[in-house]
Amino acid sequence: MIRKSKALYIGMTVLGLLFIAFGILSPQFMDSDKFAGYVMGIGAAFAVLGSLILFRIARHPDYLKKQEIEKKDERAIKIRERAAFATFWVTMFGLAAITTALLFMNYDIPSLIVSGFMLVVLFVFFVLTAYFKRKY
Repeated sequence: MIRKSKALYIGMTVLGLLFIAFGILSPQFMDSDKFAGYVMGIGAAFAVLGSLILFRIARHPDYLKKQEIEKKDERAIKIRERAAFATFWVTMFGLAAITTALLFMNYDIPSLIVSGFMLVVLFVFFVLTAYFKRKY
């Protein structure tokens, strides 16, 4: 499993470098500088994140073993579940606030799009809740 994790981070770094190279070369093929900046930003994030994790693995060899243990630890799983649940509701209330602000600014179409997205997310939440209740 540790080799797979290292390969994942190496792949992330290489993918990031490829995105950066594509971002540098893309203005020659396209007229959009925004696209080049976007691709380079995504590539830089991947490259930096992958290389920082690889650096951490090199300095602390037990880092991946510790991560493997935490993946299976019941306490850590429960903490991640509660954090994800709280993050979901913070996101929903944030989207509701954005929808309200858009309505006050008379942006009807964007507010409908955001509220429609909220409804889709809530629907998926309730469907997955019912599924996991039956499964576990």
